Amino acid sequence: MSAKHTPGPWHASAIRTHGIDASKNGCDIGAENGANVAIALHQPEDREQAETIANAKLIAAAPRLLRSLQEVLEQIEELSDYTLTRDT
Repeated sequence: MSAKHTPGPWHASAIRTHGIDASKNGCDIGAENGANVAIALHQPEDREQAETIANAKLIAAAPRLLRSLQEVLEQIEELSDYTLTRDT
């Protein structure tokens, strides 16, 4: 399976002001190659700052989570092949 997304690893920044509007605060999610992947906007009326940071960290973990799931799938397929071979 080839990646159709910005290659990881990704990282989340601390909350900072975005653009000229000081009310637009959020965490940048960026790739190691310098590409900006996303911004997790902090909206104080909706959530605590810690929740915004946690959301950004979860988004930043996406490439690692995808790779882990791919590895689990590969192991399941290997075990399935072993079980089928052993039973016949």
